[in-house]
Amino acid sequence: MDNSDAAAFIPTSHETEHITLIVGAGICGLATAYQLAKRQSNDVRERRIIIIDTRKDVFGACSGRNSGIVAYRWISGDLREIAEYSFNIYKRLTQVDPEFERTCGIHDHSILKLKPGTSPSGGQVPIWLDVPEGWHVDEVPGEGQAAALDPNKLGQWLASECSTLKVEFYNLSRLVKLDLSSDGVIESAYILRNGTTVKLRCQEVVLATGPWTPTLFKTLFPKSNYHFEPSTSSSNWVVINDPTASGSDAVAQVFFNDGAGNSVEFVSRGDGKIWLSGLNDISTPITDVDDDAPPDSDAVSKLQSLACRFVVNSKSASSTGRTYRPTMSRKTPIISSVPLDKLCGDSIHRSSATVAGNPNTGVYLLYGHDRHGLLHGMGSGALMSQLILGVPTDLNMDNFGIPD
Repeated sequence: MDNSDAAAFIPTSHETEHITLIVGAGICGLATAYQLAKRQSNDVRERRIIIIDTRKDVFGACSGRNSGIVAYRWISGDLREIAEYSFNIYKRLTQVDPEFERTCGIHDHSILKLKPGTSPSGGQVPIWLDVPEGWHVDEVPGEGQAAALDPNKLGQWLASECSTLKVEFYNLSRLVKLDLSSDGVIESAYILRNGTTVKLRCQEVVLATGPWTPTLFKTLFPKSNYHFEPSTSSSNWVVINDPTASGSDAVAQVFFNDGAGNSVEFVSRGDGKIWLSGLNDISTPITDVDDDAPPDSDAVSKLQSLACRFVVNSKSASSTGRTYRPTMSRKTPIISSVPLDKLCGDSIHRSSATVAGNPNTGVYLLYGHDRHGLLHGMGSGALMSQLILGVPTDLNMDNFGIPD
């Protein structure tokens, strides 16, 4: 691609244009763009919103490789507030936009625990679940606090809505560098595609690249003395085709722990498929953002064995994989602007003695959602849009800052 082609794939900006660049086309990135665009006037677009991602399609990594559960029934503590807030955004969308419900296939569902023992089963056992002799299921209480949807269809719906709201998408593109002003405020971004780099002036950059965010942050801010906790947690998964797992009556989430270290969830979204995921790994290094993460072969064998044991029409896996999670020891995610000292350490202060306090640098982080990304992503995007616009946030943000 020559320079003229590069200008075509990311048009240059004029001096008066306000641009927000969102890096990452997963749930957090798309939800931020959607909420930010919705808050603009239909007649006057106050800013250009641009999403870039290294992959060809939206939801191409973690956001699209999961069972599609959005539930806060068992969540407590500091996570409870954002979980309920985000879940209610999903519920409001089903109420005001019938197309959302039809497109994403969202259904309320029961949450069950499969346990050894001879107690009578509580709750309705889905038709696809085989409960052998000596086992029973218990229902986790909390009606109306759990739903299942197709994450890839959610991604398509969000992308369609964003396009309607004039959000621009540039896939197969990578952010490689940021320019800061002398006082540490974002000025421009350098975006690489097909070997050509384009400079784009912008006022905000949102980093929402899931478990790859720490690597990207270090690349962009090599002088930063802030160190993310390593993100190596991953979950192996297997998808089983089962025609009995179709329709709203088949939608269910079943947790299983045999007491011997096997922690797995069985999920049906009512689409004729059953997801088995778990046997988590916290030691395997994350792969590059452009690569599909291969699953652990032993974990896949165990998951297939569990399918044969507990799924009525178990067959060989139609697909397998591994999904990495952006994890921190703290439970609540980061939904925050990045202060100057965490971008540049002490170096920026030595060269800019006039800087007072810790100004808004225009750099924002969405990170650390762990296995709740699909649930918390909608709410995180709404809160991030409020932070960017400088309006009061729906939640107190004290628990979502960047850890020291």
